[in-house]
Amino acid sequence: MVTKHRTEVTSSELASIRLFSTLKKPALEHIAKLVEIKKLAAGHQVYGPRDVRDRLIIVRSGSLLISKMVGGEELILSTFGAGDFLGEEIIFHPGGHHHYQIKTYDQPTEIMELSVINFSKLLQQFPDSGQDIQQQIIATLNYRLQRTDEKLAVIYGLGKLMSEELTSDTLEAILKIISHNRRCAKALIASFDPTSRHILVEKSLGYRPVLDNKPYSLTSDTVLSLIYHSRKPLRLEPSTMERQFRSVQYMSETFLAVPLPVGNDVVGALVCAEKLERGVFDHNDEIFLASVGKMIAPAVRALQHQKMARNQAYLRRDFIDSLSRA
Repeated sequence: MVTKHRTEVTSSELASIRLFSTLKKPALEHIAKLVEIKKLAAGHQVYGPRDVRDRLIIVRSGSLLISKMVGGEELILSTFGAGDFLGEEIIFHPGGHHHYQIKTYDQPTEIMELSVINFSKLLQQFPDSGQDIQQQIIATLNYRLQRTDEKLAVIYGLGKLMSEELTSDTLEAILKIISHNRRCAKALIASFDPTSRHILVEKSLGYRPVLDNKPYSLTSDTVLSLIYHSRKPLRLEPSTMERQFRSVQYMSETFLAVPLPVGNDVVGALVCAEKLERGVFDHNDEIFLASVGKMIAPAVRALQHQKMARNQAYLRRDFIDSLSRA
């Protein structure tokens, strides 16, 4: 659902957005008259593949994401929060088409739109502003490219680890990559056993006492139990942390957990905690961790099957074979 608003945009608000931060007040006041404000419901599609690129979009509040369907799965390519912009192609290649889907994330989002026609009017009246905006776009695109390179490096590193047998050392290497990329001091991978309804921390990083390989009841863990049943990420910080979560042994002041999905099952959870430099986890962290979770989930399930087969072999050796020989 889209709701159009006549909410006034001020020149000072526009000046706080990096894209317009170097423009002079007359140009900002002119843009304020040209932009259109829209309120979008959670999950609303702004653009679809092959839609014409005809406007510049600035996120006022909430968040947008770009995704593409790959093999029947939605692959999230990038996210945009308050102050971010997208659709800059209208400046360099007007009239082109989108190759991806652009939609709101999991909350209502407010955007400002500047149509290609109104952008042309801006350039006609304030030609110097066009050069300033282009410089900001180039600087932002360079930053995005650097972030993309970092993500690709992480995906490559995780993909290489996934091609190996999943051992304790492999799990530790995965957690080190994730904690370094997301700048968190603690991380863990847990698996869920649907038969016994137990949780097993397969590997942890930065926690004391060590939690690894100590199974306990799913019902006794309010956090991972919620992840298991809701199949949704959980992001907490001091202002949003409920009392029942604070007693969990691996909880920190800032916390993010995502499910590990395989088909219709949740085989475990991936946790990052204690964001460095007094930061908090945001939508980008959540979406990135969810993507990694989908990537490593099949390997965690394979690890569960290996353990089950090993336990069955021990059972056969210690009990069934001994009884047959008696």
